[in-house]
This record gives sequence, C-alpha cells and structure tokens, in this order.
Amino acid sequence: AKVYTAYEDMLSDREVVAVYVTTPNYRHSRQAVEAMRAGKNVFSEKPMAINLEGARDVLETARRSGVKYQIGLSRRFWPVYKFVKELIESGALAPHLADIKMSRGELKKPGWVSDPKASGGFLFESVLHVLDLARWLMGEIETVYCSAISSVYDQLDGFAIVMKTEKGKIATVTSSAHASWAFPFERVEVYGDHSCVITEEASRVAYSRGLDSEVVVRDFCQVPRNVCWGFEEEDKLFLDSILSGKKAAVDEFEAYKSVELVEACYRSARIGKEVKLPI
Repeated sequence: AKVYTAYEDMLSDREVVAVYVTTPNYRHSRQAVEAMRAGKNVFSEKPMAINLEGARDVLETARRSGVKYQIGLSRRFWPVYKFVKELIESGALAPHLADIKMSRGELKKPGWVSDPKASGGFLFESVLHVLDLARWLMGEIETVYCSAISSVYDQLDGFAIVMKTEKGKIATVTSSAHASWAFPFERVEVYGDHSCVITEEASRVAYSRGLDSEVVVRDFCQVPRNVCWGFEEEDKLFLDSILSGKKAAVDEFEAYKSVELVEACYRSARIGKEVKLPI
C-alpha cells in the first residue's frame, strides 16, 4: 500500500479510484470537492459540510463530476433501524409519532469535537445522525422548532427538537452532550395504529402490533460491531456503486438534506421560532 504525506499527491495519483474523507468536520466539504474534481469517487464521513454554502458546493460538484459521492449516515444501516424501516415499508406500522433520544457522556475526544469552529457544533458532530434517521423513517421534514441551552460547554449542548413532516407526522429529538454513559445513549420509539416499536442503541428492538399483548423482541448483542453499527454494509454499498454504476446508497442529496436539518435547528434556536424547510 502507498502512504501519502499530502492528500494533494494522492489526488494526482491515477491509480486512486476512491477517497474516504475522515478528517475533522470543517475540512470535509473542501476535501470532497477537490477529490471529485480530480475524478475520484468519494465516501465522506458526516457531515457533508458545517454550513449550507459548503454543502451546496459539494452537492453541485457531485452532480457535475459524474463520480460517486456517499455520506456516512450509518444509522440507516443499523440492523435495529432497518427492522423499523421494514415494518413501516411493509405496512405493519403506520407511524404518526417518533420520539428519539441521543446523548453522550462527554464532548472531548478527539479534542477538536468540542471546538464548534472545527466540528460545526454538537448537532453536526453527533445529533445529525438521528435527525437524518427521523427524516428517513417518518418522511420529508416541513418544519423544525428547536429549543437549546448551553450548560457545560462553550456552545449549545442540550437540545429539544420538534419536527413536522409534509404529511403531518411528528418526530421529536432530545439530546445532551454531557449525559451519563451508564444509560442507553440512543433510544427510538415509533408509534402508529396502536402499534409501537422501541429500540435500545444498536443492540435490541421490541415491537408490539395493534392491541395484541404479544411483544416481539430481536436481539443484536452478538452481532459483530462492524455489522451492528452499519459500517460494513455502507462500505460494501459504496464500493458496489463504483463497480456497478448504481446510485450511491446515501447520496449527495441525502447528505445535503441532513445539513439543512441541522442548520434549521440552529436557526430556530437562535430566533426562538419555528423554521420552515427548505431554507
């Protein structure tokens, strides 16, 4: 394998077909754009960018370049969330309300994540994952209202978010950047037609249909981490899109919409009002 001391040298190497962008958040958009302009397929860790201007640049470059662009929104590939999505798509669950909790014990590792100039803020660093999850499960988001506080870090670090979809469904997200690791850091509850599905992190999902007393529980605790956290599948799909010419699994448009959701949340928190999408 080759080792490069400058990524510009890597981009000029004709043998390089694809590039993974795994640098601090503020570098994602520029490096992805430069890679695509060099004719490289790009897999970028989220976020696509830490502002809409950077996201639009990536979106437009991806559409003009003819190469593949995929974003690392890995929640879409967690087995627990794929199970929920399958229930919805099969008609077994017609959701009208989703309640999502995502928290973490600290915002210090690596060091740059606590610097909003580098990370974009806690929503871009972590919560973007479940904002995208809410849109993926519930449908296109029409309005966002976000209430936020700053209690430990020198940035907004606690959020209560209410989103309404174009079809009138509701998704709520609550998140803290300084919760205890002793409790499940991520939990999703989806309700519809007297049915309910509840997930606990990437390890377990429980489903109860209608007024039945029976509860179906699926456990993923023994599933390898790369599978349980979706990394293996998203990597395979990215490589397959390059080899087959298929559309990327989570493409530049999906990446852009996730940035738009975060920007809407920050804007709502700043002005104290509901924000309508698109922005």
